[in-house]
Amino acid sequence: MLTPIFYSLVQVYGTTRGRGGGFTLPDPLGGVGLLGLIQKVTNVLSGLALALGVLLIVYGAFLILIAAGDPKKIETGKKTILYTVAGVAVVLSAGLIIEFVKTVLGVR
Repeated sequence: MLTPIFYSLVQVYGTTRGRGGGFTLPDPLGGVGLLGLIQKVTNVLSGLALALGVLLIVYGAFLILIAAGDPKKIETGKKTILYTVAGVAVVLSAGLIIEFVKTVLGVR
């Protein structure tokens, strides 16, 4: 019962090698390896963090804009912008620290 499913998966994802039953699958990582995969994931997450940072800075500015002179609302907007800038700085420096450590250790 599972044999047709197995052979259909082999036809879609890989090729059989002779009668031994072994088969090969294409490399889902595209030959980049574990470090390359980690780098790709880190780049995507850094990009998302930076985009979120831009949105939060705009949100903080909007809070200040609609505060109508209320000191608490103005302070909330300022804190939102300050903490967002600090978070973006951490995200950017984390990438630099990783590259520095890789250079020191000689990992490429």
